Amino acid sequence: MVHSLINYLKFIRMSEFPDSFIETLVIKVKTRQEVADEYGTTVKTLKRSLLKKGVILPPGHIFPNDCKAIYYTLGVPFSLKIEMKGT
Repeated sequence: MVHSLINYLKFIRMSEFPDSFIETLVIKVKTRQEVADEYGTTVKTLKRSLLKKGVILPPGHIFPNDCKAIYYTLGVPFSLKIEMKGT
């Protein structure tokens, strides 16, 4: 069954996640294209990857909590890992 992103988050127990810097990230509102660029993929591929994991993004921009949920679901994009190392 496919859940919306908000419902998907309700099923995830935060304690299952390893300690990471995702919670400490300051994330702005992003477009789907910006998130896809972080993963080095297209918007269509990003959407397909999320659908395989049972996640449907709400229409419109991707807000910080949704973005963090994407990072938890697909892993932290390599581009963000590089940024964090450099700072």
